[in-house]
Amino acid sequence: SVIIHVQALLPIAGIPLLNYTIEFLASNGVKRIYVLCKSHFEALDSHIRSLKGKIGVEVSCEPVVRSSNLGEALSEFADRDLIEQDFVFVYGDVISNQKLLPIIQQHVLRREKDKNVLMTLLLSKAVEDQALAKLKIPFLNSLFSGAPASAAPSALVTPHISTSVPNDQTQD
Repeated sequence: SVIIHVQALLPIAGIPLLNYTIEFLASNGVKRIYVLCKSHFEALDSHIRSLKGKIGVEVSCEPVVRSSNLGEALSEFADRDLIEQDFVFVYGDVISNQKLLPIIQQHVLRREKDKNVLMTLLLSKAVEDQALAKLKIPFLNSLFSGAPASAAPSALVTPHISTSVPNDQTQD
């Protein structure tokens, strides 16, 4: 038999990852959450329905079946005209304690200065692994064209948290 795992429903300490993401958003004041699903809609929708009345936010599952990438999924979802204001986008398996209000405020300030600002992407500096930095890995060195092997672990990474604007506000 084939076992299919839905990553957002994989448990950490007995709790699905999606629950941590919902809690993260709710703790930052988000009142409405849309879970976009390319696949496994039934499993995710069933899980979300099981949470009804147990969490302080409204959550719904939205299929985006015509999409082959993230941009197309957001476009397909935007065509439904459900988003009326700037929004926060995160993957369904994010565990974070990041405070979103300062990020949202910075996004709003950038949009006020320049109406062409469509998205603010949160980036953080990766923690350099000292043991990894000391390794002499020829493959890594060739990837970074002569850069020290420590160049790879000290790059910027994204926790997959972004703020953006609905389509109708981008056509000013």
